[in-house]
This record gives sequence, structure tokens and C-alpha cells, in this order.
Amino acid sequence: MAMNILKAEQVKALTYQSTKKSLNDGGGLRVVAKSNGKKIFEFSYTFQSVRNVTSLGSYPTVSLALARTKAKAYRDLIEQGINPIEKNKDDKMQKKRNCKKKSPEIYAKLELKSFKSQSREDINPNKSVL
Repeated sequence: MAMNILKAEQVKALTYQSTKKSLNDGGGLRVVAKSNGKKIFEFSYTFQSVRNVTSLGSYPTVSLALARTKAKAYRDLIEQGINPIEKNKDDKMQKKRNCKKKSPEIYAKLELKSFKSQSREDINPNKSVL
């Protein structure tokens, strides 16, 4: 499997209007130009006979080198029989639990803030309710 095919200049030059809207780097890593002008690094893989695609971040916040490092870490997890998407979800939940244990007051404020923002979205008159 060919890997590290892309050069940083190619990622920088990629646009949605170009003939190719995505460029493959090999090993499941590719960069996709979106219609809104953003460039997103995506990692595609098969785990337990199911095809998955996950985002590794947007360019230039995530460089080609960092995207390659993240893709390598994901490939290592897959070799160990671990689904990277599920591991990320588990890690986030564990982080949330640790935050709740360490500082319940701050966690309560964050939950309230989250609830308020959700409530605002629920009452937004511009949204249609079915």
C-alpha cells in the first residue's frame, strides 16, 4: 500500500473548483475540499466488515504531517482490534466523568450552559417543528 503520496503544496493548492475535490495520501488518509472552502482530512477504514470514515480535522489547523500521525495512530488501534471512533467516544466520556468528579461545581455550570443553549435552539422561531 503506497503511503505519504501527497506534498504539503498539493494540499494547500486544493480547491473545491479543481477537477479533483479530494486527494489521497494512502493508508486511508485523504484531504477533501468542501464547497464552503474548507479542506478536511478524512480517514477511511474497515472495522469488523463495516466501512467507516472519520474526520481528523481541518487544514491548516491540522497539517499534513499531523494528519498522517493521527492516521497512523488509528491504523495501530485497528491492528489491536480497537475501533478508533468508539475509542474516541469512550475517551470523551471518561474525560467528562473525571471532570464531574474533580470539580462538580464547574461541571454543573457547564451542564447548565449546555442546557440553556439547547433550550434557545428549541425555541428558535425560525426552525420548523414537525
